Parts: sequence; C-alpha cells; structure tokens
Amino acid sequence: MQRVPIGTNHSSWLQLNGAMPQGSRLGPLTFLLLIDDLQVDCLVHKYVDDTTLTELLQGRNEYSNMQDFFQQLLNWFNINEMAVNLTKTIDNGHGPSGTVLQLALDTIGRGSNRMFKLV
Repeated sequence: MQRVPIGTNHSSWLQLNGAMPQGSRLGPLTFLLLIDDLQVDCLVHKYVDDTTLTELLQGRNEYSNMQDFFQQLLNWFNINEMAVNLTKTIDNGHGPSGTVLQLALDTIGRGSNRMFKLV
C-alpha cells in the first residue's frame, strides 16, 4: 500500500503491484543489490541506475575489446531479465583527435552500428 503526503494532507491508499515506489529512498539501494553480481571483463562503475564500462587503451594501434564487454553486459542483462535502455545508452571515447571507433549495437537486434569520434 502507498499514499503520498503533501504538507499535512495525504492521498488515498493505493495497492502496489510488485513495483518499487518512485522516489523511494530504497529504490537506488535495491537496484545496486540487483546488479551487485554484474561482472564484465573490464572496469565497471555502478552508481544508482547508471552503469559505466571503462577500457584504457595504451597505444594508438591497440585493439578495443569494448564490443565484447558490451555483449557481456547485454548477456548479463538478458539472463537477469533486465533490458538496456538504448535511448539512454551513449558511446564516449577520449583519445587522439581524428580517431574513429565503432560500437555495433545491432548485436541486440535493435538499431544499427553507431560511430563515435574520439575527442
């Protein structure tokens, strides 16, 4: 059951159907517990509902494994019955100007290859 307080007034009680109430202080903690076992073969930063994969390439000609890491992430989400929100998924690279990399998001059957330029 949930109701919303506004000042000294309260809304009517409503039955929840298995979801975490929006704005709950437990929401971010619960999500972190759900993704605690997320492991990918690169450095993973987890903060509230944001997950960042990080790969450091030492040389200009070094091959990136980010596509493989991203596929591992997608597999973990699929096994755990979760979905990656592609509208909030971004590719971000930092390195020598003019270098272009490609991350193929079509491996999950949605969209096409996305290109991004290192800045």
